[in-house]
Amino acid sequence: MAYGEIDETRGGLRLLIMMYDYETTMMGDSKTAKKYKGMIQTELHEEMKKRYHLGRRVVDSALTVLKKYKLVKRETRRVGSNPMPSLFHSLTPQGKKIASILMELESALV
Repeated sequence: MAYGEIDETRGGLRLLIMMYDYETTMMGDSKTAKKYKGMIQTELHEEMKKRYHLGRRVVDSALTVLKKYKLVKRETRRVGSNPMPSLFHSLTPQGKKIASILMELESALV
């Protein structure tokens, strides 16, 4: 059931792959590993548009479904001296596990 709903959102599986790839890249770099707290909404939209040519509405609906199944968590934090808090999105442990399997599948198909 859950897989069908995530797959139907069009961007759900791609969003998991992109977030996992982005997170492992950031964590692999010693300069950014300690600072990495997740991706802000703007970064998510820009990265999905760059990689997969998907718009904001598709990304937002994918995020909604992934949060429903607790694959992505959303936290509100203030960044620096900016008075407005930002929304940070990151993968949950279950989301990381599923995303790593999807990455293996994608690499096997390419």
